[in-house]
Amino acid sequence: MLQLIKNIFIRLAAGANGATVLLLLLCGLSTYVPPEVYPRLSLMGLAFPVFLLVVLLFIPFWLIFHIRYVWIPVVGLAVCYPFIRAYCPLNRSEEIPEDALKVLTYNTHAFADLEKDEQGQYVTPDYLLNSGADIICLQEAYKSSRIKGERLDELMKEKGYYAGRLQDGPDRGLMCYAKFPFLSVSFIDYPSETNGSVLYALSYKGDTIYLFNNHFESNKLTPTDKTQYKEMIRDPERDKVENGARLLIGKMAKAAALRAVQVDTVASRVRALKGHPVILCGDFNDSPISYSCRVLTDVLSSAFEDSGCGPGVSYNQKGFYVRIDHILFSEEWESRHTYVDKSVNYSDHYPLVTYLKRLK
Repeated sequence: MLQLIKNIFIRLAAGANGATVLLLLLCGLSTYVPPEVYPRLSLMGLAFPVFLLVVLLFIPFWLIFHIRYVWIPVVGLAVCYPFIRAYCPLNRSEEIPEDALKVLTYNTHAFADLEKDEQGQYVTPDYLLNSGADIICLQEAYKSSRIKGERLDELMKEKGYYAGRLQDGPDRGLMCYAKFPFLSVSFIDYPSETNGSVLYALSYKGDTIYLFNNHFESNKLTPTDKTQYKEMIRDPERDKVENGARLLIGKMAKAAALRAVQVDTVASRVRALKGHPVILCGDFNDSPISYSCRVLTDVLSSAFEDSGCGPGVSYNQKGFYVRIDHILFSEEWESRHTYVDKSVNYSDHYPLVTYLKRLK
C-alpha cells in the first residue's frame, strides 16, 4: 500500500514537472504573440522567472526521490535555453580592449529630483560627469528640472562631451552626450503622449554611428498600484489577488499594445540602416522575455545577453525585480563586460553599462 502511494506521488510530481516545463516554454514563446492583438496573452513572459525557478527546483527533488525522472527538468531547460540565456546569461568577464567604447544608458527619474550629496553636489549630474563613458543616453532627463539642460550641457562640455538635443519638437525627456560630434538629431514619430525615441548620427573616426535612444511606453503604474501589488504578494487573499491582478494586468496590457507599435516602428528604422554601425539604448519598460525585446534582438544583438551575467535587474523598486533597460548593437560591434551599476541608487533605475569594440 505504501509503495502504491509512493508511485502515485511520483507520477503526480512527474506530471506537475512536465506541466511546469510546458508553461516555461509557453512563457518564452509568448514573445511571438503580437500585443496589439492579444495584449494579455503577451504578458505571459512576466511569469518566466517563476516557472524557471520551479523547474530548477525539480532537479534536486528528482535526485533525492527518483533519479530516473531527472531528465524531465534537464530536457526542459535545454529546450528553453534560448529564453533562459536571454533572461539570465552566464558569461565570464572579459578583458576590455583599450579602443572599446563605453556606452551608458540611464533613466534618471528627472535627475533623481536633484538630490544632493554631503558636499552639496547634485548626485546624478556628478555621476555622469565622472562616468568616463563615451556615449551617454538618458531617459526622463527633463529640461524643466531645476538644473536646466543648458547648464548641464556646459558642465558636460568641460569634460569633452557634445550634447545631442532636439532643436524643434518634443524632447520627451531624452538626452544624449557623446565624445564625438553630432551630425543630426531626429525624433522618431510613433503614437505616444509622453514617451518617445530619438535617432542620433555621430561622427566617429571618419564613419557615422547611428544611435537610438528610446523610452518606450510606460506601464503607468501609480504608487497606489505598486503598493497594492506588494500587499497582494504579502497577503494573497483570493479577492485581493483577483481585484489587484485585474487592475494591473489591464494597465500593463494596454501599455504592451502601445509598445508593440513603437518597437515595430524603431525596428523598421534599424533595418533601413543595415550595413551601418548601430547602437540602440534605452528604457524599454519590458523584460528580456517580451515582444519588444524579441523584435529588436531579431535585428540587433543584446549586450547583456552577450557579455552580462545573471538576471541584471535594472529596475530597483522593491517587489519589481526586472531588467527593463537594454543596450543593443549591430554586427559591426562586439560587446565586452556589460553590467548594471548598482553602486548608483539615485533613481528608480540603475545605469546599464557596456563596452563595445568595433569589428568592421
